[in-house]
Amino acid sequence: MAYAALGLLILGIVLLLIEIFVPGFGVFGITGLFAIAIAAVITVTTMENGIMIVVSGIVILAAIGYIAVEAAKKFGVYGKLILKDTLDTDKVSSSEMHSFIGAQGIVKTPLKPHGKVDFNGSVTEAYCDGDFIPAGEKVEAYKVYANNLYVKKHNDQNDPAVPEN
Repeated sequence: MAYAALGLLILGIVLLLIEIFVPGFGVFGITGLFAIAIAAVITVTTMENGIMIVVSGIVILAAIGYIAVEAAKKFGVYGKLILKDTLDTDKVSSSEMHSFIGAQGIVKTPLKPHGKVDFNGSVTEAYCDGDFIPAGEKVEAYKVYANNLYVKKHNDQNDPAVPEN
């Protein structure tokens, strides 16, 4: 029975380590916690012994977590694990978006279906209905729906500024 508890404990720790490095929905972490909990239950002989195991486990895990965070900060890995970036611009308000309707712009990042469009120096987020629009294409804003600006490919045939071949 002791070997089973030791095996479950090791399995639980390995699964928790996998959870740290593999993005997902927490399946490895939850399974690891269950394995550790089952290993603790198997080793309990009395109530006092069980309480001592749970408390010591919490203290040990907290210490390991603290040491891991401090080591990550020291070795420069912390920034890769924790998102520290913030948006440098605010989202354009709905009333400002309505002012773009009919305006022509240039796609800055591909619209698939979401990306950025430059309207005469004012870069804003926009969506397209249907097909992918690559960067550099000329687009025209035509609607605001659910606080999102929608654009479509600009038809150069009706644009007098574009010389005909």
